[in-house]
Amino acid sequence: MTKSDMAEATQTDIRRFAPAELVEIATAAAAGPTPLHRLRRMMWSGLAPLLALAIGLMPHIDLAVSKTMQRVVTPNMHYFWQAVTDLGDGTVYIVAAALAFLFIPRGKRLAAYQSTRKKLEKIWRFCALMLAAMASSAIVLHLVKFAASRHRPSDFFRDGFYGFAPFTVTHRLDSFPSGHSQTIFVFMATLMIAFPRHWKLFLTVGALTAVSRVVLLNHFPSDILIGSWLGAFFVFLLAPLILRRGDSALYPRPDEPPHLK
Repeated sequence: MTKSDMAEATQTDIRRFAPAELVEIATAAAAGPTPLHRLRRMMWSGLAPLLALAIGLMPHIDLAVSKTMQRVVTPNMHYFWQAVTDLGDGTVYIVAAALAFLFIPRGKRLAAYQSTRKKLEKIWRFCALMLAAMASSAIVLHLVKFAASRHRPSDFFRDGFYGFAPFTVTHRLDSFPSGHSQTIFVFMATLMIAFPRHWKLFLTVGALTAVSRVVLLNHFPSDILIGSWLGAFFVFLLAPLILRRGDSALYPRPDEPPHLK
């Protein structure tokens, strides 16, 4: 018996006796991993090489890049990159998602059509995903910031300080990892799952926002690498727990092939 035959037989047996929720869970397991599960595994497997790269950048390359940015960035360039870096301010995303999370259930009760209610439920789940990923990744981010207590590039150019002072509580020692990078990649990774056809656009926006932190001398390159990974990782980690099969082309129902839509 082939793997597909076994999956079909399992689904048939389960449908006879189990409630609908159990059917969905069990048939999903029988169908095998989805693109979303594979992305999550890829994020896990990429952590060690990314940490090695970040540690390799810290001794010399981080500071060399910051010195180059200080030398080449003009006032006009600064205005542009400041506008880009503002995309990493999480206030707008958090407030919008929180309001939608609170009021969509009320709107769902007022909706006249079942199709409208299903769309609202799907939006609600994506808002829940973004809020959960934002909160959980922020907790880890601030624990790492406290443990590392790294000087920002501005500290070097102003006072000559460079490096780490572990477990020190002060704003000047919170460079690693980048909070703006974590925030923008939570938002962009959520959009990637919701609209996978446009993943290149979302990745570009996230990368430019993270790079802006280096250009403006707020962070070093290694800071934005780990901050970006944290934000994206928690989205992919939590998505299968919060979303339902069929909410995304990356997380299709067991009876349909993955596709971009």
